[in-house]
Amino acid sequence: MEPQLPNSTGEIFSSYPAFLPLITDGETLFSWAARYHRLSGNSLAKQSSIQLFGDRRAGLRHDFPSHLQKLADITQGQIGNAETLAYERTLFGFFAPFQDVQGASNVLSQMHGKSVEKVKSALGLLPSRLGAFFPLKSCQDCIRDDLRKYSVSRWHLEHQWPSVWICRSHHRMLHALKRESQPRDLRRWLLPEDLKAEEWTGLATSSGAMKKKLVWIAELSAHIAHLRDQYFDHQLLRYAYLLRAKDRGWLFTDGSVRLAQVRQIFLKYLGGLDELPGFEMIRSVHAEHGGMLGLLMRQYDWRRHPVKHLLLIAFLFESVAEFDATYERVRQTNAQGGTDALEGMIGEVWKFELKRLVEFERRSLSGAALVLGIPLCVAIRVAKQEGIEYQKRPHVLDATLKEKIRKMIIEGLGIEEILRESEIKKTLLREFMSRDPALRDAWRMKDFERRRNNYRTNFLELIDRYRGIPVKRLRKVSGNGVSWLHRNDREWLTENLPHMKS
Repeated sequence: MEPQLPNSTGEIFSSYPAFLPLITDGETLFSWAARYHRLSGNSLAKQSSIQLFGDRRAGLRHDFPSHLQKLADITQGQIGNAETLAYERTLFGFFAPFQDVQGASNVLSQMHGKSVEKVKSALGLLPSRLGAFFPLKSCQDCIRDDLRKYSVSRWHLEHQWPSVWICRSHHRMLHALKRESQPRDLRRWLLPEDLKAEEWTGLATSSGAMKKKLVWIAELSAHIAHLRDQYFDHQLLRYAYLLRAKDRGWLFTDGSVRLAQVRQIFLKYLGGLDELPGFEMIRSVHAEHGGMLGLLMRQYDWRRHPVKHLLLIAFLFESVAEFDATYERVRQTNAQGGTDALEGMIGEVWKFELKRLVEFERRSLSGAALVLGIPLCVAIRVAKQEGIEYQKRPHVLDATLKEKIRKMIIEGLGIEEILRESEIKKTLLREFMSRDPALRDAWRMKDFERRRNNYRTNFLELIDRYRGIPVKRLRKVSGNGVSWLHRNDREWLTENLPHMKS
């Protein structure tokens, strides 16, 4: 027979307020409730949930619990009011700054009330493709420290944020509760010390540089998660990103992104972190559309997952103060001059300079575009709009230009460099090389040697940087070159990686 559930009207706390355990700094609400369950002597998890929340399941939702107003009433506000509990003891505080006032209010009302079924949808988690599963995470050193200090372990709130995979106190990678041990709604009150070794998933990284980046992401996450009642405007965030990219020289003069350059730097900076759960979107940058770099390049109407923003902010900015100052500058510029002022801050007046270079200095349009640092397609479009008269690229090569191109081919220059120096179309260069097979084959040999040397150098740097990791994981590192070497330079690859199967 099921035991009789104790009174849940709050009288037990009004008479004996000391019966409630103290909630500690940085502790989650779920952790506090689990400690209460231990002290209560209740045999069933739902008994403690009913006593605290007035509902048998509400408290066991470790990420977004419901019935917070009921909890605040029952505990007489001893651990905080409903809104404070949501912001400071659950995952809501992490997501809130990326909502608007109405969206945050909607989620809060659900958490205060009886149902949180639509919370994750309201936060934009379901359409984000990043998933809405948040495993409980803990630092093994923190467990030992807590047991020594409190005689009980705790779930630390900042360890639960989706962007955090390292402990800032100990610089140790977090362990996550395996999915099979954690259904959507937990069935028992868990504390880190209760779990067996086989129930944890450990995430190892041997790179000090990677740990340093993860600590920076964790620091940035902590800063943003504590911005209570402050909400980012997503369009203004985009301009803040563009302004920082401009400062780094990653924009063309018209304000568009140098995608090829930024993609390469981004993947190098965050390379290896895409192995972590929830960071897989880093790989999307390989795609033609730029993946999550679209936060930089394109305007959009719908919210994006906070982890995407945090990774981009960590990539672009070097300190919290720098990010705050840049966003504030963008906010003030928008308040004073609107979108036109923001566009003027990002782009520059360059159309007159294009006209001067082409019509007065007699530069080719591609040469002028190169000087201005804008794509040729943009220069062509503007030239047509502004009525700038320019000469089209030659369709016939004269003797002088042929000799110039021949020398560059013999030297083994790259295709893009030859096109830039000769200012001819790629189709014309291909036609020129096809007429002289010996010259074409000589260039191909030079090009192969250059690519091979680059791949070899890069590969040696990778195996030194990621020493000891399996080849299967090495293949996932951006720019690894293993497949190219396996196809074209297998003997050398085998010598430098003897355990690799040919």
